[in-house]
Amino acid sequence: MKNTISFLLDEGMPPRKRLLRINKRSSFNIKHITHDYKRSGLADDKVLHIAEKEGRVLVTIDWDFNKKRRIQKKTAIVKIVGGLIAKDIDDLFCKLVKLFPLKEQYFGKFISASKNKVITYDYLGNQKTLSYLK
Repeated sequence: MKNTISFLLDEGMPPRKRLLRINKRSSFNIKHITHDYKRSGLADDKVLHIAEKEGRVLVTIDWDFNKKRRIQKKTAIVKIVGGLIAKDIDDLFCKLVKLFPLKEQYFGKFISASKNKVITYDYLGNQKTLSYLK
């Protein structure tokens, strides 16, 4: 059985079709809150609730998702950092899933991803900084 990682893209993320190149090569299920669920303007707690209920990793560019207030064992949030254009977000997301290819590597963590590094915070508050694999 494949280790399928399910992602939920927050409304600020580029449309899902731009991220399909990783979806074709790997075992991912990617949904967009606006384009697939037809929901926009939801409060952060509601978006996070949908992700948790469906066992999805929430991917966002929204600074309102605060790592210390929201992270729990059954939560996984990836924050894309840096005011990037859609192509750069796509490239960064592809690097991230290469660095974390298993769904178990996401849950219980807030992951801050920028062009140069990834910082993970677990639900206990532990921090770890990683560089991307080239």
